Amino acid sequence: MQKKVEIGNRHAAFVLRVVLIALKLGIAYWLENPDGSFLWLLPDWLAAGITLAERAFRFDQCRYKTPWRKRTRILTNTCLADMQCLCAGGHKHIPLRGRSAAHRASWTRVAQTYPKQLCEDLATAMALRMGLQSKLGKLAIAACAHCDSLRIGEASHPGPRRPQARAERDVRLLEQVQLIDRPTQRLQERVWENFERWVGSQVSQFAASQLFLCPQLAVDVLICYGKSLFTAGAPLYEFRHVLVLAQQKHSELRAFMGPAWRVISQWEEVQPLQHRQPLPEILFKAMFVATRADLVLPCDAGDNVSGVAFLRIRKPKTSRRGKGRVQHLKITNSSVVAFLEVVFGPLDYSLQLFPLSASVFRRRWERVLDLLLVPKAKRPTPASIRGGGAILAYKRGEPVQDILWRMRLVSITTLESYLQELAAESLLSKLSELSRGRIRSSASFYELHLQSPGFAKTVHDLRAAAELRPPPGDRSQTHANGQQDAKSVEAEALVHKAIGDRFRPFMVDTGLLRKDEAKIVKERLEKHIPGMKLKVLDASGDFYKELAGVEEPEKKRKIIGRLFVEAFEKAVSEMGLPHERCLLLQGTLYPDVIESTSYKGPSSVIKTHHNVGGLPDRMKMEVIEPLRLLFKDEVRALGNELGLPVTSVMRHPFPGPGLGIRIIGEVTKESADTLSLADDIYIEELRKNGHYDKIGQAFAVLLPTVRSVGVMGDHRTYENVCVLRAVTTTDFMTADWYDMPHDVLARISNRIINEVKGINRVCYDVSSKPPATIEWE
Repeated sequence: MQKKVEIGNRHAAFVLRVVLIALKLGIAYWLENPDGSFLWLLPDWLAAGITLAERAFRFDQCRYKTPWRKRTRILTNTCLADMQCLCAGGHKHIPLRGRSAAHRASWTRVAQTYPKQLCEDLATAMALRMGLQSKLGKLAIAACAHCDSLRIGEASHPGPRRPQARAERDVRLLEQVQLIDRPTQRLQERVWENFERWVGSQVSQFAASQLFLCPQLAVDVLICYGKSLFTAGAPLYEFRHVLVLAQQKHSELRAFMGPAWRVISQWEEVQPLQHRQPLPEILFKAMFVATRADLVLPCDAGDNVSGVAFLRIRKPKTSRRGKGRVQHLKITNSSVVAFLEVVFGPLDYSLQLFPLSASVFRRRWERVLDLLLVPKAKRPTPASIRGGGAILAYKRGEPVQDILWRMRLVSITTLESYLQELAAESLLSKLSELSRGRIRSSASFYELHLQSPGFAKTVHDLRAAAELRPPPGDRSQTHANGQQDAKSVEAEALVHKAIGDRFRPFMVDTGLLRKDEAKIVKERLEKHIPGMKLKVLDASGDFYKELAGVEEPEKKRKIIGRLFVEAFEKAVSEMGLPHERCLLLQGTLYPDVIESTSYKGPSSVIKTHHNVGGLPDRMKMEVIEPLRLLFKDEVRALGNELGLPVTSVMRHPFPGPGLGIRIIGEVTKESADTLSLADDIYIEELRKNGHYDKIGQAFAVLLPTVRSVGVMGDHRTYENVCVLRAVTTTDFMTADWYDMPHDVLARISNRIINEVKGINRVCYDVSSKPPATIEWE
């Protein structure tokens, strides 16, 4: 680090000399660096007096059409000096952290490229300073973060088209084009015929034919017709269509139509617009005409990275409102995409996704609502799904512009009106308690069935297997790796229920467990699983000895997996049992399988789990993994089915290699003790402040190979760095970092630094999965 600082200081001194030479010789120059850079605070630069505001051009890059702010300072002796162009606010900026999926690079690297207009301004100022240009053009600084109006793939200055031979076309092709759908056309024909019939009943046929020769008179007649429709109880849309058709048929009316449209506004005040009832999310979860070719799944596109599916809409209503002729729905929820691949992936592309008629779909819709006890007068229609999706996106905090694009609407005013009026409405509040209870009960199975279509069958099979006992002589004993998270506890509960006393659980105390973990796990299992007798094998000395000097993560995992099996084999030998007649129980989950092996697909190996790919090939015991094809949330649902306590079911996962993969580099007893104490403080504070149950997994990581300088009292310290990790997730295939309140982080950091010897700095990990994994190794 000291060497890097010296190199940076030498570089800064060199640049300063170049700038001073340019000033002395009258040569134009410019020098760019972030506005908050330490370069502007170096003593030599301050002494030279060139960092003053009157010698710099300060600006925010969002004023040059970038979605990020990035305040920048340019030292220059051109006409840009003593100018600033800072953000005026009123909009959001993209934070320059993490990675950009579109650019496949970090946001910091994406923002390194200068905006085009900034380059033009700098070039013009330099040319003017050196006499190469006589006049400085006006700075073309656009409004903050406005996008160009170009379509994708359209050039900024395409130039003239290449000459092409012109072919004659039949004008009837142009006249036959219908700009509205046939149902709308029939509706307009009907309302116009009704208007003409009403006019004929009020005046003579000759007067009716001459009506639109006087625009003011025609508008008065339209107003009278609108009032007659209101009196007769007709719907508002009929009068609105009449006014639109009158303007289209007689364009000279447009300048005089204000009073007629005022009647529309008055009508809306008396009879407010009734929006279609949006479908609530929980009701959609409780309910649970295109072809298979219109559904584009990741397996169809050979896309194993993004995990996004698309549903094409060939004849959308908005195709003539400036939107695409063929539109699509984008499905990004990984669980939904996986469900669609299982259900619809094997279908032939010529088959329909719903092969029956719309009336059959509507009857099934009504049947589900009957079962959920929703009254007919309050029922949403299938068309309510679209509005319900908009309300759900709004409640989740998505920008209104994004919702507008997803719904393929043209007018943002229409969407804003819809959201303002219905976002605070609740259909469930209008239902009976019995109906609400039935909806909540049915909706609780949505995520489980979505993430694993065979989940219900899996639970049924496991529950049935737990009632069976193997015949005598089938296996002498079954041994388990009694670990401390929900998956191992549930695997042990299943097997113990199935074979009773023939199940002999062992727990290996590797010295890499949480603080006092062996004691806590033994007490919990023996308390909550009657008849369970857990034997703790203390093998910490062997693990520390074998891991000494080993830093490579995969090698550490292999060593830990081998030592696990050796500890089990030693225990089995002490009992006088043959290894080949014993089973080794593992709480392996599907995410472990995916990360460790290329399983049922082209997914690559990410890291080896000791209970998947870390066990030695020479092992004689057979491995059984009853939870191998389940996700974490499914395992927790299974734990509830088995009647396990909530504290065990909802406990955060803990890796098989334990703290061995949370100590980056060599593992020693001292580093393991240090990390276990820091992790215990972290988890204790999360529970105390009510954040533990909001987090999918939280843990501390120790970086023994990275040390930092600190101050404790009046003494200098040079100690380790501790990193805190907390993520939110449901299936552990993807995860987002948890937005921890700053006061909670400060309290945790203070406790760790003050109470854990050997740590003087605490950091917080803000990486998502992907690209990062949840564990560090």
